[in-house]
Amino acid sequence: MVKFFNKGSGKGKHDVITTFLCPDTVIEGMIKFAGTIRLDGKVKGDILSSGEGAGTVIVGETAKIEAELKVDSAIIMGAVKGRISAKKKIEIYPPGKVDGDMDAPIISIASGAVFNGNCSTVPTPILLDNGKEDKTMLTNKLTNKISTSNSKKDETQKETKNL
Repeated sequence: MVKFFNKGSGKGKHDVITTFLCPDTVIEGMIKFAGTIRLDGKVKGDILSSGEGAGTVIVGETAKIEAELKVDSAIIMGAVKGRISAKKKIEIYPPGKVDGDMDAPIISIASGAVFNGNCSTVPTPILLDNGKEDKTMLTNKLTNKISTSNSKKDETQKETKNL
């Protein structure tokens, strides 16, 4: 196992790379993993994190990935062609290159990295004590946003009539 320090996890905390695919590795098909996987070779297919704690994929500088990624977190420093969906975050660092759409609550693209596609930040689900998602918070936020938009629209229409 390889340990690396995670910038966002605080002092002294680290993640453990549970799976490592070297630059000479070529995989066609589906990779399903839990924990942290580092890919430095070529992958064509799907990459999915599942299981308890789900997972983080690290695409190393020498990696060439043609796949749909559905993970908790993605750290990209190599080439990815395909859609990336993350539950937590997507980070792209140079010389990383992504050709495809991305969606995650947090998306970070460092200066020097390349991104071609569409991206959307999706809201982070709020979990209740029983572990279920609280959909009322999201519904309330959307309703408030729509209400605010409508009230601004009404104000604009009133101002226009007064002219």
